[in-house]
Amino acid sequence: MSAALPEHEGDGVEVAEDELKALLYSPQEGEWGAHTRDEECERVIFGIDLLLTLDVAKAFASPVNLQDYPLYCTAVSYPTDLSTIHKRLENRYYRRISALMWEVRYVEHNARTFNEPQSPIVATAKVVTDILLRYIGDQSCTDILDLYHKLRSEVSSGGEEV
Repeated sequence: MSAALPEHEGDGVEVAEDELKALLYSPQEGEWGAHTRDEECERVIFGIDLLLTLDVAKAFASPVNLQDYPLYCTAVSYPTDLSTIHKRLENRYYRRISALMWEVRYVEHNARTFNEPQSPIVATAKVVTDILLRYIGDQSCTDILDLYHKLRSEVSSGGEEV
């Protein structure tokens, strides 16, 4: 079968669905741990949805408002937030679980870059990042809220407040 040609110079030709699927990245075994990419993406989406019900995650729920913080984009080179990560999971943006974890780490990194290191927002970003990374790392975990409460009790027994 020969490739279709456009009728006129400068025109395009539609890509068939099977051609498009052949071009998409197909994860290799082990790139998403013991599960498939679809299974893990759905599990993490569910976890983020639950995490967003907590007050601790509210500041990281959506992109930083550049009207309120116009200098943010000059200090932070890779802005991210939980809704962006959520949308990327829905669209199967990440090729590997390690890429997802890299982006999750940037929630804390960006807070630390833009704010004073000892500020409450940096401490909160660390909590959110730690919870989400633990959840992603434990593929048997289905309840991120349980992880949050465990982390909170660990921190509270250490004298800090989450």
